[in-house]
Amino acid sequence: MNKIALVVGVNDYQHFDKLDKCVNDAVAMSEFLEVAGFEVILLSNPKKNDLEEAIKLYKAKINDDGVALFYYSGHGLQLEQYNFLVSVDSEIKTINDIPYNSTNLSVLLSDLEEDLKFTHIIILDACRKNPFNTGLIETIPGIEKKSLKKGTLIAYAASPGKPSLERKEDKNGVFTQHLLSNLYLTNINIEQVLKNTRTEVLSYTDNRQLTWEETSLYGKSFVFLEEDETTLEFKEIIDKYLGRNENLLLQEIYPFLQPKYFHTLNLEHLHFALTLTVIAFEDEKKGITKATMDVDYFTEELIDKILPLFQTRLINEDVCENVIDESIFEQIKITKEINYGYNEVLTVEDAFPHFMINYVILNEKDGLLSCFLSFESGKHFIKPMLYIKDESLEIVCFKTLYGDEALAFFKKFVEFRTPYEKEKPDLMEGFTSATINSLEELMDFFKDDFEENKDS
Repeated sequence: MNKIALVVGVNDYQHFDKLDKCVNDAVAMSEFLEVAGFEVILLSNPKKNDLEEAIKLYKAKINDDGVALFYYSGHGLQLEQYNFLVSVDSEIKTINDIPYNSTNLSVLLSDLEEDLKFTHIIILDACRKNPFNTGLIETIPGIEKKSLKKGTLIAYAASPGKPSLERKEDKNGVFTQHLLSNLYLTNINIEQVLKNTRTEVLSYTDNRQLTWEETSLYGKSFVFLEEDETTLEFKEIIDKYLGRNENLLLQEIYPFLQPKYFHTLNLEHLHFALTLTVIAFEDEKKGITKATMDVDYFTEELIDKILPLFQTRLINEDVCENVIDESIFEQIKITKEINYGYNEVLTVEDAFPHFMINYVILNEKDGLLSCFLSFESGKHFIKPMLYIKDESLEIVCFKTLYGDEALAFFKKFVEFRTPYEKEKPDLMEGFTSATINSLEELMDFFKDDFEENKDS
């Protein structure tokens, strides 16, 4: 599906009252639309000619079965049956100046092929306050309804003739702020998004601002962000992780390593699932949690089957370009004195797929530093990730390291973890002070070992 957007925000008016939040609104909207898969053109403080040229280019990209979205935040006017967008250089001294020095909204709706079948969404956050004195009483601040081409929706920040409100302490205008919070919700169609937004804006403004829509949409409802069942189910695991002080149990995580989920989760979520799995399994082995999985079986399953499949997905799908370097070890601090995974620099010949994981703190927030290590084409292979607990899970994805870069990071990570590695017991220590004078004393010395191993 072709998805295009033109996003406009105007603050720095030359001949009108300047606004504070419109450019912020436009930037925030463009960031969302990029996440939603739109090709976005962002204009900040455009002149009239620049705005109208951008609209021409925007309309030229509209095609069948696509979605086109126009967003505007700034001053707007209605004159008789026409509606106008005010550019940064618009100078209007009399009513007669309006059609010539501002942009008629109808240019968005005209000159489009009649047989084009597309969804057209127009969002107008205008106007903050009346920029005119009583010398232009025939103009009305804001934008009123327009007869719509089939498949069009126009959403307004406020009802006809009413201003849109803002609060000084907010980064964005009231309408756009609440609109964005609903747009980021998944699997909700545009009609429900706007209804939710209206409910929140009414509450936030003590019923002083009523958002408004005019629509001729038809057919299947449009959804900005869609998530499949697997992702939604895994988000429940993320919520559990964020809400707990103790670790998740192995039986809660292990199902997400089965084929139904393994090949559907994105790489970041799959890396996280494997990270939690390793922690849960190690906790079972240490007796921290109740054992539910045979150690030998699960170790073989993990090393010989699951982790090689994960490595194949990384090689084929990983596009992360965020480079990690040794400075990360100056930014984080280990918070729990426990290491998960082997803490030894392995040669490529001895390397095998495994995870090295630590609980860390970064910028006063708890999290996990998790590295998947293996080998590929005779070179070391490391995929680092940071998972930070916040209001939601913050995932910092790093580029996969190969060869010398991977080995250098590997060594530094082992060094970083070494103070938290448990000392290996000296198996000969007990003999240094033992005096054995008879067979009975020898049997008594090994009594505990004998009891533990008598069934083997």
